[in-house]
Amino acid sequence: MTQQTQASVSDLIAEAVERSFSDTAFMTAVPGEDLSPDDVAWTSSCVEFSGPLKGRMTLRLSRSLLPELAANIMGEDETPSEEDQIDALGEMINIICGVVLPGIKEGEDVYRIDSPHTPPTDTAEAPHNFEMSFAVDEGHAHLILAIDKGLQT
Repeated sequence: MTQQTQASVSDLIAEAVERSFSDTAFMTAVPGEDLSPDDVAWTSSCVEFSGPLKGRMTLRLSRSLLPELAANIMGEDETPSEEDQIDALGEMINIICGVVLPGIKEGEDVYRIDSPHTPPTDTAEAPHNFEMSFAVDEGHAHLILAIDKGLQT
């Protein structure tokens, strides 16, 4: 994959994450270098996808941000249940993935995105093509994209 392609996909991911957090959860996400400190308690959600591209996308979010994320997505004043918080994180990765995939492989718009699930704890260590960190309000987010098939190198 060329450096230009790598940069354009990174830009696409950054824009998708920024807009998804802003438009869906009324939260500010700003891309940054190494904003994934080791001392953060993370909660993760992953979607697997197939179509012109096949792979998975994982979003790790500071656990402290989950109540705000879920309340904002659901339009609730009260703190949503833990299950609703996990569902909100799954919805966020689903939205981001749905925006990113067609932008990577333009013209081929039929993808199957599986239901979000909690990935194994070692997802960040698995082989992947793209990885980005974000400051989100008072916490952090980390997006990992692994494309197993369909990406031209």
